[in-house]
Amino acid sequence: MNCETYAEWMSAQLDGELAADHAIELDRHLAGCESCQKTRQTMARLAADIRNLPRHQPDDSAVIAVN
Repeated sequence: MNCETYAEWMSAQLDGELAADHAIELDRHLAGCESCQKTRQTMARLAADIRNLPRHQPDDSAVIAVN
C-alpha cells in the first residue's frame, strides 16, 4: 500500500466514511509514517477550519431574475 492510498483513507475517515478494517490499517500506518502524520494533521486542521466558516445566507438582492 502506498501513502497516496492512505491519504484517500484519511479523507474518508474525516468524512466518517472509512470502514473499520481500513481504519485499523490506517492507524498502524500512521504510527510509523511521519509524512502521513503531517498530512493527517493538515487535513484535520482544514476540515475543522471549513466546519468553522461562517454560514452566509444570501439576501434577496443577490438573486438575479432571468427572463
